[in-house]
Amino acid sequence: MRTRFLIFLSGIALFAGLLAAQGRKSVWMGVYTEAEAAKGKAEYEKACIRCHAANLDGIQDANLLGDFGPRNSLRGSDFMERWREDTAHSLFRLIKTGMPPRNEPKAQVAELSDEAVVNLVAYIFKGNGFPAGNRDLAQEDLRLTRIQEKEGSKPLPSFSVVQAVGCMHQLKPGQWEIRGAAPPTRVRELTKPSEEDIQAADAEPMGNQEIDLQNLGYLGREFEPLQYEGHKVQVRGILIRQPPNVRIDVRLFTDVSGVCEP
Repeated sequence: MRTRFLIFLSGIALFAGLLAAQGRKSVWMGVYTEAEAAKGKAEYEKACIRCHAANLDGIQDANLLGDFGPRNSLRGSDFMERWREDTAHSLFRLIKTGMPPRNEPKAQVAELSDEAVVNLVAYIFKGNGFPAGNRDLAQEDLRLTRIQEKEGSKPLPSFSVVQAVGCMHQLKPGQWEIRGAAPPTRVRELTKPSEEDIQAADAEPMGNQEIDLQNLGYLGREFEPLQYEGHKVQVRGILIRQPPNVRIDVRLFTDVSGVCEP
């Protein structure tokens, strides 16, 4: 029977050890320092507190928000459900490119530096109870730092926008899958991956999932999947769960490497 789900080792310690061995890090593994979080708190009080409140819970009173609508909480179950199975890099990018919102006339805050955003991520992690460690959270760590529940990764629901990396394999003529894939992770936009994204995909440790690919025809008549058989590829699209199958309705396809060893 084809394996459809990643089988986790029992126990948090064993799970953390597996992540470390594969190069991935969980937010529960001490990925930031207290010093970074303290700096992040100072940045938060300058740039974020007006919209997200002192305790990161967000301001829910529409009368206080004027025309800008309610803000999402940055901690607790709301934060976790929005960000689980995503990376610290996605959170970094959202803050860096869109926070504080540039269209708000009351926002008199200069654009945040990369260092300031990393510190803000550390502060948000601290606010969610993720433990501090003895090594600074660095930009190069962000893509491999996964936001997830303390018990470990959990399957994303159907219709999540995701990406996955694995080995292109033909099941039968016209039917394709990726093998050796890690669990799909969230993406915020279905846009063409950057060169950094492709490099990160090439470095992505393999897993043991098999994920069906559907609607490859969406990629156009010129797309020839046979030329990518055996390649390490990245797909982005819509996750569809119909047990026992896991499928991705493909919207974007990237050839990562001509060699793939699941």
